[in-house]
Amino acid sequence: MLKQRINSELEKLTYLEKTGKTNKLIHYQGFKRFEEIKRFELLSDKEITITKIYGKTPIDIGGSGVNIKNILGENEIKAWEADIRYHLNYIFDRQLIPGLIYRINNGKLEKINYQESTEETKKLTSELKEIFKNEAPEMQEFSEKFIDIIPKPLFT
Repeated sequence: MLKQRINSELEKLTYLEKTGKTNKLIHYQGFKRFEEIKRFELLSDKEITITKIYGKTPIDIGGSGVNIKNILGENEIKAWEADIRYHLNYIFDRQLIPGLIYRINNGKLEKINYQESTEETKKLTSELKEIFKNEAPEMQEFSEKFIDIIPKPLFT
């Protein structure tokens, strides 16, 4: 029932074109679709239901002129992700870690895994594990998970 109510409310959203004609969001040429999804909201420490709106291109979401962000704004609705820079969305959506090395394999980005290859990197790895040995298990896990970013040389 909630999903139907949200969908029907979104279908009613309108915007004013440059010609002065009022049009609906769902008829905007850059609109693709919307769907209801669940996300964990850290501020309230609970799972919430949100509506994700898809555009055909990033410009359709938050570019200049008529775009989904501005259409929502005209209807007094905040488009949260439209304020995030494109490259940061790209990094976040693909779960990339800046500083690590990736390769393209069959059209997909693939992290090149860390390998203890020299005595120096083995020593550094051992020292880092020693530094975090008295930390909380989460910190130890974090340090092991991201250990491959620390010993990377800047230039080879």
